Amino acid sequence: MSDVILKGMVNLWKSLPPDCTIVFNIHDEIVIQIPEVSLTPHDTLKMLMIDCMTIPIEIHGRTLVIPVNVTTGMNWQEVS
Repeated sequence: MSDVILKGMVNLWKSLPPDCTIVFNIHDEIVIQIPEVSLTPHDTLKMLMIDCMTIPIEIHGRTLVIPVNVTTGMNWQEVS
């Protein structure tokens, strides 16, 4: 699972607008910092994150896709 998260994080890093920054990764979470007044709408960023992190995995001839959830907030307390 950690390989999938790292691959998704690289995909996301390559796709993020210049005003957004990946701050850190904890277990199965990636924290991104976005300016309060971003040029990119938050809904667009949510979809970008979901697209970059949704990576199909082949296991014994079957495809597994790990669900991706995106939560937003002004501080750590709001998103945890």
